[in-house]
Amino acid sequence: MKQYFALAALLMAAVQAPAFAQMVQPTRFGLLTTDDQQMLVLDGQPFEQPIHLAQPDHTMVRFELETADVIFFRQDKGSDCPQKFAIVQISKEGAKGLPDLGSCSNTAIQPWRENQVIRFSQPEANSSAVIHYEYQASSGLTQTQEQTAPSQ
Repeated sequence: MKQYFALAALLMAAVQAPAFAQMVQPTRFGLLTTDDQQMLVLDGQPFEQPIHLAQPDHTMVRFELETADVIFFRQDKGSDCPQKFAIVQISKEGAKGLPDLGSCSNTAIQPWRENQVIRFSQPEANSSAVIHYEYQASSGLTQTQEQTAPSQ
C-alpha cells in the first residue's frame, strides 16, 4: 500500500512540474544533453562556445563519421528566421559546435553524406545566391556562394 502511495505522489509531482523538454542524444563519445538553461553539454560539461537550443527537441539529423559524430540542430529563431541551425561535433577529443549557421531562408536544408564529407545548400534570404556548405570532421565547415541566374 505504501508503494502505491509513493508512486502516486511521484506521478502527481511529475504532472505539476513545469514541462521543460530536455534533449538527450547518446553519441559514441559521450552523452549530449541540455542543462536547465537549454545549453548543450557533453557528459555534464559545457561547450567552449555555448550553444543554446530554444527547443531542444529539434534534432535534425545525425551522422557517424570515422572519427566523430556530427549532429545538426534546428535553432528556432521564430518565423522571421526559421532555418538557422547549429552543428555539433563529438569525438574522443571532446565536443565543439558551430551555432547560428544558415540563412533566414524558408527553404529547409537537407544535409547528405558523401564518404567523410557532409554537404548541404541553402539559398540566401531575399537573394538569388545559394550557399553551398561542406563539413568535415578534420577541417570543419567551408562555404562557397553561387549566384543563380534570375528566373524569367
